[in-house]
Amino acid sequence: MRSITFISAMLAAGVAGAQEFGGECWARDYSAEHLAKYPEQTVAKLRIAFKPWEDMAGVADIRATMAENNYTRTDGTAGKSYSNVLLCNIHEGGSGWPNWLEAGRMTCQGECDGGFFQVVSLEPGALTIRTEGVAVSDGTGCGSTLVADVSKGDPNRTVLTTFRLESAPPGVCQ
Repeated sequence: MRSITFISAMLAAGVAGAQEFGGECWARDYSAEHLAKYPEQTVAKLRIAFKPWEDMAGVADIRATMAENNYTRTDGTAGKSYSNVLLCNIHEGGSGWPNWLEAGRMTCQGECDGGFFQVVSLEPGALTIRTEGVAVSDGTGCGSTLVADVSKGDPNRTVLTTFRLESAPPGVCQ
């Protein structure tokens, strides 16, 4: 609970700095019914573990298991798991960033131009993030697939995607 309270205060105050994440785990397993209703969704399971790291607000260790659908079968990613570690800080705004990002919100960015996500809301037991694609890898490079929905009619393009995750015990994110 202390961690949720701390992150909420950080988001509300828009303050980057000395305090760190406390090891939160957020998870979501999408049902077959949900994935059938949203065939453009490429992610079946998503895990995010926030951890402290050096002078940053923290890092986000993200893991995704890809859905079984036409896109992922064609792409060769169906049912496979991928991961990445993103650096997190409070977004300060400015040029060069997509206009949907809000200043003062926690934003986590991958290396190697690996995309980013922003925390949209945090409430007790629920975390909502938005991304245009976070590159995740099978461990053989900077990122081989994206955590984002594909555009209807254009499976080579990802779209702004919102994921709502639930608080989970730390072991779920390991």
